[in-house]
Amino acid sequence: MRQLLVECSDPGLVITLAEEFENVLRQIDFPRATVNLLLLRGGLAEVTSWAVEAIRRGARRLLLLGYKGHQTQFVPPTGELASAFSLLTMLGRRVGLVVAADDYSRRRLGLAQTCGEGFVRVSLDGRRDRCCFVACEYRNGK
Repeated sequence: MRQLLVECSDPGLVITLAEEFENVLRQIDFPRATVNLLLLRGGLAEVTSWAVEAIRRGARRLLLLGYKGHQTQFVPPTGELASAFSLLTMLGRRVGLVVAADDYSRRRLGLAQTCGEGFVRVSLDGRRDRCCFVACEYRNGK
């Protein structure tokens, strides 16, 4: 299985990658892919458009990820995250595909009590962290 995962802390690069999504779509084996949809604040229409395009190209699995980095201007409000997840879930039921959200997003939506169970991030210098990002509001057991 080939997998492409891009992790980036530069918000400008995240936006550039999002704008280049159309080019990436041409190179994916959609029936076998899990399409990750990154929701940025104000990006509901864009995520919906990406989902429809992925489905049109044969995608059978969608994963919604709400932005959760240091740049708070990109973090979608909980209501927008809920709208995206509801819309994608409804779309999934209509066309028979699997729709999921990452642990953190499910916790924000009240669909889970924990996130990242069994997760550990190991940095290049060997430091370990149980949260997937530094600014996590659940870091101290909240």
